[in-house]
Amino acid sequence: MRPFSGVSIVLALLAVACGDDNPLNYDTLAGTYTLREIRVTNESGSVTLGPPDATGTLVLTTTGAFTLSVSAPTLGLNDRYSAG
Repeated sequence: MRPFSGVSIVLALLAVACGDDNPLNYDTLAGTYTLREIRVTNESGSVTLGPPDATGTLVLTTTGAFTLSVSAPTLGLNDRYSAG
């Protein structure tokens, strides 16, 4: 199985974190979100991990800035992303 891209994991987490909410309404979305599970898919299949095998936090501010921290040791992933 080929290693999973950190970017694909971030995109999947953001899609799950935002859901059907309006991503332009930062006041409503501001807060701290805790990862419940992570599903990573590639051409070989998919794997779903949850705590303690995968942990993460997404922090959104009222200005739209975010920080995402994800750790999944079984996938060799320990990343932190920020923007804004």
